[in-house]
Amino acid sequence: MSDDTPTRATNSEPASVRTPGPATHEPGHRARRFGHLVTIVVSLALLYLANGLPNWNTPIITNDWPDVLWAVNLSLGATIVANLIFLAFDPWWFRESVQIALTGLSIIVLGTLYRVFPFDLGQARYDQLARLVLLVAILGVSIALIAELVSLARALARRSS
Repeated sequence: MSDDTPTRATNSEPASVRTPGPATHEPGHRARRFGHLVTIVVSLALLYLANGLPNWNTPIITNDWPDVLWAVNLSLGATIVANLIFLAFDPWWFRESVQIALTGLSIIVLGTLYRVFPFDLGQARYDQLARLVLLVAILGVSIALIAELVSLARALARRSS
């Protein structure tokens, strides 16, 4: 039985015999659903901002921004779709698997931002610092991806034994 399926005793069964109960009674379920809703709203706002940047004549954003917009839109769109699905279907293994995919998309976005670098921070040293921050972020998210993969593999191995 998975951790996402709480148990409950029915009137016709002794308390020692448990049957799966509805997932809505799971501790933390409502908080997780609220988190999914917040993530959807924030992602929609970021999608609006990212697509509006070329029209707002922002001085630090260069004309190369459209070259990274596809990756930003892909990642934010996938995040929105994933969280919409999580509202209806969210067993732990599915959430973890989708999170791994979303983390992979984050690496693509960061790599695209680094490669294209659609920013002009006014001074070369600030541009270099921003590039360094992007490299550190790529390294950090790559480590997180590896940790998520290992964690999922270990959890699946424990459940199968």
